[in-house]
Amino acid sequence: MLARNPSELEGVIDAVVANASACIRNDIFLKAVKWDGVDAAKVAALLERLQGDGTTVPPWLAQALLAGGHVLPGAICDGLGTALRALNVINGHAAGAQAGDEIEAAARDLMVEEDLDEALLTTAVRHLAKAGYGPLALSLALAHWRTAPQTLHALKDDLDAFLAGCQGARIRIAGFSTTHTLAQDLGPAFASHGFKADVTEADFGQVIAELMQPVEQPGDAYVLLMDLGGFCPRDWRLEPSQASELFQERLEMFASALAGFADRAERPVLVNTLPAPATPTVGLIDRQHESGLAGAVQMVNRRLSELAAGNAQIVLVDADVAMADIAPSRRTDAKLWYYGRLPYSPDATRALALGFAGAYRTLKKGVAKVLALDLDNTLWGGIYGEDGVERLACGDDFPGNAFKALQEECLRLKSQGMVLAILSKNNPDAITAFEQHPGMMLSADDFVATRINWEPKPHNVRAIAEELNLGLDSVLFLDDSPHEREAMRRLCPEVQVPELPVDPAQRPGWLRKLALTWPVRLTSEDARRSAMYMAEKKRTSARATAQSFEDYLGALEQQLTVAQVGPDTLPRVAQMHLRTNQFNLTTERYDEAAIGRMMEDGERYVVLHGRASDKFGDHGIVICATARLDGDGADLQSLLMSCRVVGREVETAFLAELLRYLGTRGVRRVDAAYRPTAKNQMVRDFYERHGFRSAGSDGETSLWSCDLGGEGAPARSNHIDVAWDA
Repeated sequence: MLARNPSELEGVIDAVVANASACIRNDIFLKAVKWDGVDAAKVAALLERLQGDGTTVPPWLAQALLAGGHVLPGAICDGLGTALRALNVINGHAAGAQAGDEIEAAARDLMVEEDLDEALLTTAVRHLAKAGYGPLALSLALAHWRTAPQTLHALKDDLDAFLAGCQGARIRIAGFSTTHTLAQDLGPAFASHGFKADVTEADFGQVIAELMQPVEQPGDAYVLLMDLGGFCPRDWRLEPSQASELFQERLEMFASALAGFADRAERPVLVNTLPAPATPTVGLIDRQHESGLAGAVQMVNRRLSELAAGNAQIVLVDADVAMADIAPSRRTDAKLWYYGRLPYSPDATRALALGFAGAYRTLKKGVAKVLALDLDNTLWGGIYGEDGVERLACGDDFPGNAFKALQEECLRLKSQGMVLAILSKNNPDAITAFEQHPGMMLSADDFVATRINWEPKPHNVRAIAEELNLGLDSVLFLDDSPHEREAMRRLCPEVQVPELPVDPAQRPGWLRKLALTWPVRLTSEDARRSAMYMAEKKRTSARATAQSFEDYLGALEQQLTVAQVGPDTLPRVAQMHLRTNQFNLTTERYDEAAIGRMMEDGERYVVLHGRASDKFGDHGIVICATARLDGDGADLQSLLMSCRVVGREVETAFLAELLRYLGTRGVRRVDAAYRPTAKNQMVRDFYERHGFRSAGSDGETSLWSCDLGGEGAPARSNHIDVAWDA
């Protein structure tokens, strides 16, 4: 039965509606209807007919109706998944229903939904934009851009407006094969992380030539697209040993060029590893034979790892992780390769673009520093106040083993420098469950800060951030309750609040994949961070019982060890320059390469750091400075300190020792500057308090100077013993 005109089509729809139950039983007609063109009244009649006949609306029909933009009664939606219920809310708002604040929560549910149906996504984005929620529609489209890139096409104006307020990122890209599709994909990939990418491309296949030439073009990062076919195609006329030797020679030439470029460039080089090959070249012995494709991939990736370990400017993006949900056979497209030397399929290229963008975001903004955790049904199964300790699920049997595994992941993050905190609406004695329950992996001592009470969690997280002297943007909040997550997003938008999977079994793997926790580089201070904060709690307790602040400082028995920055301390000093915001006089973001060049030019530069300790423990490297020498003058280019030692005169002792050392180098005048930011107001009067005199201003930057040996001697500390580490 074919409809030849609109009136006949209406008749067909009417017939289908009138016989809906029979159509469902016989699996005919309903699946062929395009519901976005059907009047809402007819859909309402359809649902009424099914209800009257006692026929349950099947999920496929509910999804088709929602994808068509229709609104379903709540009773039908109750049995549907999160994504379909969220779309129903959005459709209802677009249709004029009073969805209220539910619209943002629904959109957020769709943002984190995996494998979201393309038709559902398209409908949600269209309805959000139509209802005046353009930025929300854009966020949803960017969240699913990799699997549904076409949804961005209708949001060009919203995307342009969004990018106008984003931080710029100048990216130079090169590859051994065609890079044009990756260059295009970097735009939306970087946008999904809050950056406006300005991408330029090197000429086709000119990687070695680019790496060997002097670095002339300004930029923020260099992206190097690796693929085995373009890197070193195999000549099967050569003997295996000859081919292997040629391959290794090519690899070492590339490695040497990359290492030299990274040393010269003042920007990071983002390089992807080679993904696992889908088809072997030597069958079962592909990994060990010298002609094996898998063996060649392993060799390249091992060499890249060695380069990255030795040079912090080289950042690896693991291609297999970036493409984890793409089968190896779908990571390439033979037609695209033979047609235009495109090394990866469109989906795989977008996945790599997101991998590069995520690595860049981590370089610029760092990873989360505090993991704030709920207790009930998050770290253990059950409710402490109702079930008691003995009935909490955490152990070796399901579902307790899933909660135990999540606790193990928390311990992993703690060992990598993340500070653990508890943020729970509960009875205060809930903390005792960690010691009383035999299945717990975590203990009470693993948590540096705790807020277990009945206060709102946004209020408590602010208290924790203040206690740890960290910004709210350093906090990652995990809670099983969608209501608590939404409240945190609304009242503390700086806090990072991902969607915790509903299924506890999915949570350990999900947390391991969460890029917000992935460090680019780990230092010894990272591993000791939790212990340092624990020692800080003891210091705070000592201060509370001291008779005076002077008595408190004297009782701490503080020591400051000053030293020249060396290869072993360079990563930590660079990390401080890139991450420190509050106690930072100039906010110069020197990376390892830049500081390394200063270290090599010891005639013109001084690069010092200070390690602080007291009777409660070792703080590690907490303060550092760089200075450029010019005759008998010196310019303090950077001076920054970790906020965990603020207020104990460490900065005073270090500055005095820095000035004394500069004096031994023949310096008579030291110039310095304070560049105000939204976060460094705490040091606006630092130089004035330490004996420097005002030297005017340069725009918003205030200038200061100090004549060594003059009347205004710099302040010193009487509470810190200073020593040098030769």
